[in-house]
Amino acid sequence: MALTSPPDANKQDPIVFLISHMTPDVRLQVFDQPFHIHSMVLRIHSSFFRTFLDSVDKTDIAPSATGFAYDSITEIDADGQGWNLVRSEKKIYSTSFSKFSGNTKYQTVAFGKLMRCMYYRDLKLEGVDELKVILALSDYFGMLRSFSGNLTDALFMNGSIKPNENNCLDLLEIAVKCRHRILYNDCLILAINPWREPRYLKLQNETLKSKAEEAHMKVASRVEKTHSHILSFVAEGRMQDTKFVQAVRSSTASVGYGFNVARYFRTMRDAGCDVQRHGKYGEKPLSDVLSSNLILDTKAESGGCHSPDSFFCLDIKTCDLPWDIMEVDW
Repeated sequence: MALTSPPDANKQDPIVFLISHMTPDVRLQVFDQPFHIHSMVLRIHSSFFRTFLDSVDKTDIAPSATGFAYDSITEIDADGQGWNLVRSEKKIYSTSFSKFSGNTKYQTVAFGKLMRCMYYRDLKLEGVDELKVILALSDYFGMLRSFSGNLTDALFMNGSIKPNENNCLDLLEIAVKCRHRILYNDCLILAINPWREPRYLKLQNETLKSKAEEAHMKVASRVEKTHSHILSFVAEGRMQDTKFVQAVRSSTASVGYGFNVARYFRTMRDAGCDVQRHGKYGEKPLSDVLSSNLILDTKAESGGCHSPDSFFCLDIKTCDLPWDIMEVDW
């Protein structure tokens, strides 16, 4: 059978992943970009490649004329929407990928970053769109676990992929897909806000919507108890009625419409209403409900200028996560 390596005119310099005293024995030709990888690393980190490499006949694994025990090239799906890797001896290499409807360069770069995850190299993401592409590749190649493990540093280093009010719903679904606890934590907290019109109501995923509703109700219980504390505080004469009225008014007029509970709580706390609960030394209800459990945004303030109607105090425990933490391969 004819050698199926790409012609020299179309070759790009290979991206070689190095390990001391070990030579890469796999060449993956992703479109026009060759990657030189270690089969051992692929087997450890990818369920796809474990099966893919094991499917090669034992008689085929001796180094070929290319010097690689395993040599693969890109094949475009019949509908032109996707692509996959096939053994090079089973298909003649094509120098044209015009049938592919996507961006070959974008896919190649994303694949390279996914390979970096296996070698524990820095993962630098350009934005949420690229994150989605890498997620899709990691899902297809059975590398969600490796990708998730490298995502944490990228989230802390790159502001363009941090959860915010505009992307938190998209990122929430990504967090569940790659089982990333920090990302899930922050996205869910943002999804149950703002308090009067929470973002989670726009979720199409009914399972996630139900989880968000449970989280909203959990915080609502704390809000209700805190409000009862304020009313008791005022009723017992520990705050002048005029200060209480001023606090209520400022919680409405400061934004211009509606009543912002978080701003109201913050104003009451600043007015000296945050006292210890009876019989519970050191516990301050207003400070507790106004606290923030956001991990990636340490500057967020409940009832502050940028979040007048938001509570960030949701405490997400391990049992609240929508995936099985004991599952090893996913």
